[in-house]
Amino acid sequence: MVATCRGTQSMFQWHEFARCTINKKYFLHILFIMFTSLMLQGCNMPVPASDSSLETYNYTITPMLREFYADLNGERYLGPAISLDFEFDGSTCQYTTNALLCMNPVETDPAKRFYLAPLGSKLGVAEPPNDTVETSSPFIIDGYRIYPAFMVVYNDLRGKSQVGPPLSNVIYNQESNCIEQHFQNAGFYIRLDDPDARVELLPYGRYTCKTCNGDRQQQPTLAAPNTATEPAMVFRNGIDRLGGTQIFGKPISQTFTAPDGNIEQVYETVAVYVTQDQPEIIRFRPLPITLGMHSESPGFQLYDRQHNMIFYQTEGEMGYHVPVIFDEFILMHGGTTYSGQPISDPFDIPEQKEIWGRQCFANYCLDYLLGVPEGQEVRITPLGKFYLEQINPSLQPAGQIAVSQPLQLLVSELLPQPGSTDNQVLRVAVFQRSNSQPVAGIEVVATLTTPTGIQQTYQSPPTDESGTTTISISPLPGTKHGDMITYQVCLAANAGQPVCQFESYLIWDLN
Repeated sequence: MVATCRGTQSMFQWHEFARCTINKKYFLHILFIMFTSLMLQGCNMPVPASDSSLETYNYTITPMLREFYADLNGERYLGPAISLDFEFDGSTCQYTTNALLCMNPVETDPAKRFYLAPLGSKLGVAEPPNDTVETSSPFIIDGYRIYPAFMVVYNDLRGKSQVGPPLSNVIYNQESNCIEQHFQNAGFYIRLDDPDARVELLPYGRYTCKTCNGDRQQQPTLAAPNTATEPAMVFRNGIDRLGGTQIFGKPISQTFTAPDGNIEQVYETVAVYVTQDQPEIIRFRPLPITLGMHSESPGFQLYDRQHNMIFYQTEGEMGYHVPVIFDEFILMHGGTTYSGQPISDPFDIPEQKEIWGRQCFANYCLDYLLGVPEGQEVRITPLGKFYLEQINPSLQPAGQIAVSQPLQLLVSELLPQPGSTDNQVLRVAVFQRSNSQPVAGIEVVATLTTPTGIQQTYQSPPTDESGTTTISISPLPGTKHGDMITYQVCLAANAGQPVCQFESYLIWDLN
């Protein structure tokens, strides 16, 4: 019999989470005290250093945009100019580090004559709003909950008329330890590792202007990735915005067309898909429901925050108790838009001693782990492989299926993000699975695929005494900035049954 938090003698003592959850006073301090204070992806987008070569060009804001620039707090929010002014879609425009300022000379409405261009719409950062927001909250815009500290800057920059509507929910970027949020014309972030940190704008201008660090006389050109045409890149960008592969695990399948016509890819913990009519917005499949994970009917509220519980109402007054630490994890990684509503109260996993307890939501389950470093106690249950086995095992890379094979591959790239004209080098290590000893004399084959479907195959020299070999990859035809190159490295046919590793890298031409 599975004990839940509704039971009075549950082995799963959730009140112990008081010692493990994020300090609530500190969390509220971040959330509300910063409200009064004033990187494709987030606060780790490339931000020019203060001594960067961009400043040596000494660009100035063109006179016709100078007053508009000043009205939006100038360099404080928009950053310095990084291009000359130029004509774009009938307007005169100029890039700053964080935005693209424009003036339409034929527009008679003063409110529309000067505007920020919709750079955010070109970056593939859109996602559906969180479906659990309180519509009466002053921090809700178009169904999106706005981070309180961002609302101050949003209003300073004239709100929706200039910043535009929100495109994303509040995002916690764990790698950079910051909070970020994307809007149509600008993006905001604030760092959590500095108590004096101010809200800053993400460098949309620097990110999208390919030639802003080039010749002064060169026409600025847009270099934003066209994510809508490459599902693998949409999935990767979306997962990165929600916390990255350290939260959701690596992809364990290639992209494929599901029976319902949607494009899908399976990760270690979740299955991600996009629809035909909204190919830029990622969604999660309901893995726990599909796999028949533990579920139960909703009940009445018995515990509240004093018991380290948040009550999620799902059917009138009925619902489920969610531990505070799980609730915080969900909020930091996209909200219930991605987790879905709970389908159970937390329950024990007696047969897995390293897991203190588990709770399942519509789209993923969460585990609370024992014996791990502080801050890493919560993980998403790795259900991806079970889902993949159920829908179609052939979709899984051979390296994932043939876990019993005696040999194993480890693949790394010399250039994490090569340019379209750069040579790439793959370093491959072959070793025995049982004792990790290197294996010499093994050849491997790499098959690379571009977004347009072009494939190139390369065979390596035999591995040396250290079990390693390299494959040099010439620039692939037709690739451009923002393209995702997927590849599979397999032991050559004469090495026995297939053992493969599936990976990918991004073409990046901004430098």
